[in-house]
Amino acid sequence: MALRDHEQRALDEIERRLAEEDPRLAARFLGLSAPSARTRHAALALLGVLAAYALGLAILVIGISASLTTLVVLGSAISAAVLATFTWRRLRR
Repeated sequence: MALRDHEQRALDEIERRLAEEDPRLAARFLGLSAPSARTRHAALALLGVLAAYALGLAILVIGISASLTTLVVLGSAISAAVLATFTWRRLRR
């Protein structure tokens, strides 16, 4: 939904004043308008981690329901490895 003319002028005036009073803050707000490549990369990485974890849990559930020890161990290992790797990388920062 587009802003009315007077609303857009008021917003432009606020932005101009902000840029004059605190240029660093204004620059930070301008950086929020479009997601950066780093933000997109982080989102894709998080989706990958969640997908790998879900795969591990699915294999674990299938192994339990089919009473297959190999699948239970494999699903547990995948889930634990994903969580351990994610936690380790987060703590390293």
